[in-house]
Amino acid sequence: MASAEDASEIVGAFRETATAQKIRLSKAAVETLAVIAYNQPVTRSEIEEIRGVRCERVIETLLSHTLIRIAGRRKGTGSPLLYRTTDRFLETFGVLSISELPTLEELDELAPADEPQFVPVEEDERTDE
Repeated sequence: MASAEDASEIVGAFRETATAQKIRLSKAAVETLAVIAYNQPVTRSEIEEIRGVRCERVIETLLSHTLIRIAGRRKGTGSPLLYRTTDRFLETFGVLSISELPTLEELDELAPADEPQFVPVEEDERTDE
């Protein structure tokens, strides 16, 4: 990004402030982010099928925070966008790679007995729009 010399100090300060701010995410955003992280690349309709609710606004929020990115389009009817996590997601959650995330089995062990258990989505259950 380029800016006029007289504004460069202000623009630099704004950029530092914007990047230093903590990201606050709603429960819906965290759930959507988890679905994307564990199923990437994934389409919006697949996310909505897993969560059971519409999530286009949540996806917009995650895109604006650069926690997810558009990773292309799925081949097939309508060619829906595919989403995956970004390096900023890894930095924010303190992991070096997606493989460092806890498995669904490890999450089940951490969940209280009265909480619903995590159910993995099998590859053949995902829609291939």
